[in-house]
Amino acid sequence: LKMKQTLNDKRGIANTWKNIGKTHFDMKDFDKSIQAAEEAMKISLKIGESIVLQGCYELLSEAYTEKKDFQNVIKYYRLANQSDGKIFNEELRKKISEIENRFILAKKDRETALLAQQKDDLQKLNMSLQSSEEKYRTLIENLNEGMGQVDENEYFTFANQAACEIFGFSKDEIIGKNLKDFTSSEDFKNILRHTKERKKGVVSEYKLTLIRPDKTERKIKVKANPIFNKNSAFTGSIGLFTDITEEEIYKAELQKKNIHLSLMLETATQLTSSLDLQEVLRKIGTEAKTVLGAYGCAIYMLDEDKETLRPVVSLDPPYDEEILSETIEVSNSFTGRAVTSGKTLIFNDAGTSGDGYQIPGTSVVEDERVMVTPLIVENEILGAICLNKMGASFTQDDLSLTEMFAILASAALKNAQMHQQLIKEIQEHRVTTKALNSHEEHLKLMNKILRHDLINNLAVIKSALRMYSKSKDDKMLTEASNHLQKGLDLINRMRTLELFISDNINLKLMNAVERISNIAEKYNDIKINITGKNHILADDKIDSVLDNIFMNAKVHGKADEINVDIVDDNKMCKVLISNNGTNIPEEIKDKIFEENFVFGKTGHSGVGLYIVRKAMESFGGSVYAERNEPHGCTFVLSFRKL
Repeated sequence: LKMKQTLNDKRGIANTWKNIGKTHFDMKDFDKSIQAAEEAMKISLKIGESIVLQGCYELLSEAYTEKKDFQNVIKYYRLANQSDGKIFNEELRKKISEIENRFILAKKDRETALLAQQKDDLQKLNMSLQSSEEKYRTLIENLNEGMGQVDENEYFTFANQAACEIFGFSKDEIIGKNLKDFTSSEDFKNILRHTKERKKGVVSEYKLTLIRPDKTERKIKVKANPIFNKNSAFTGSIGLFTDITEEEIYKAELQKKNIHLSLMLETATQLTSSLDLQEVLRKIGTEAKTVLGAYGCAIYMLDEDKETLRPVVSLDPPYDEEILSETIEVSNSFTGRAVTSGKTLIFNDAGTSGDGYQIPGTSVVEDERVMVTPLIVENEILGAICLNKMGASFTQDDLSLTEMFAILASAALKNAQMHQQLIKEIQEHRVTTKALNSHEEHLKLMNKILRHDLINNLAVIKSALRMYSKSKDDKMLTEASNHLQKGLDLINRMRTLELFISDNINLKLMNAVERISNIAEKYNDIKINITGKNHILADDKIDSVLDNIFMNAKVHGKADEINVDIVDDNKMCKVLISNNGTNIPEEIKDKIFEENFVFGKTGHSGVGLYIVRKAMESFGGSVYAERNEPHGCTFVLSFRKL
């Protein structure tokens, strides 16, 4: 074909297309055979090539015969015979008539087959509709949500099983019932208002309180659609009913918990407003009474023997003196049982059980209720809060609230204890500083003695050696040797004394990375990165230093990432703690380490960073703050190192 096209041989091109058509015909690809024959026919008509054209008509007639397209068979059969110059005689008419009859019979066969297919399809459609109707009915009946239909006067005409269960009736009983039979007058008025809107074609959504036959109430959510007949007249509504009783109860509980949480936050502020241990304990007792509605509260601390509970606070005015004067045993008291179990316990039969310990001088009240919650910090039980009330029992909600309160109270108590311990350590540091000053004076004196005596001994040795060089008297060598030994003995004595003084300094060598990592584990909501390593000289106050700086970044700086870099700086080790929170204003940067300095809404006691400074000074180091670009601040801690 390409060769003929290149030579522009029109007859050759037409003949080649016809041959391509015949090839496709032999391969039973009748569509492509027709396409090739038509291409050959168009070229032959243009150039008047009758022989090729005759072959095209015959090929097309045969191809359409195979496709049972008898209209085109007749068309090309006639063209083939006319183009061949044959006379359109009776024999030709018979042949064409035969083809036409075959075409009519094939058409009837197709119509018969089509009718049979349509009948079969109709039967299948009816079966499918019946199946769909059954599935739809099953689906409606098995819906988790209630579905019902009422007429224009609110009478039920249909209800699925879920709707019957919500309304409290069987399917037979609910049909014909009116919605006003299940609702209060106010709720029914609300229904009628929504029905009025539905008559305008509006879809309604609203909530109702159902009154069931057994007088129980259920909260439901209704979504109703209007129903209109073919004349557009309103005939009723179809609606979905969702039982939201449990959801409403949950919302009420959640609201109650939110109120409790607000109360807890307010309580936390109150508890952390002081670091005086006794004042914190009294605040814990006062807030516990307020939160739980108790008439009495006593706080006990667990003694070191772990067997005795010592009263430290009593808020039970008639019996404060009696309560505070009596220690109780862990083994025979309600408070002791809670401490032993490590969890909050409720004793709503405290007045009648006889299991507890009655404090001498206090009265027995039959309807007394007792709840005890242990104060626990870092798995250590510090003591317990004992709450009393009369009448209404303590509930599980009270227990949950008390445990939340106990966590805050324990933290406040531990903070106050740490503050008290820090004050003690500061006082001890003052004593140590005084001792160090004394040691320094001793060292100066030792140095003075060492210089003086060594110079004298060296002078005698020098003189004895000079005399020996002149007289060769062995006594001079003995004299020089004796004074040399005296000098060595003096040096050894001074070294021993220096070691003795050094042993009284309460600092120890610590792995900086391990110590920082231990504190970082408490702040799992902040990303803390640690680089570098070194050993530092410090004591256990280092934990308080790191904790205060991390807490400062979280609470005051609102940081969510902290980078800790440990770097060597000649004779010191520097620990740079940088955060991405709020920058510290320049005007207060030098004041933040002062005692009682408070800044901003998140400021509390003004003691935290003061503690950091004092602790670092006790280590022989220092601390200061600087800006961290672009956000936050950096605390630079300098430690002595070996």
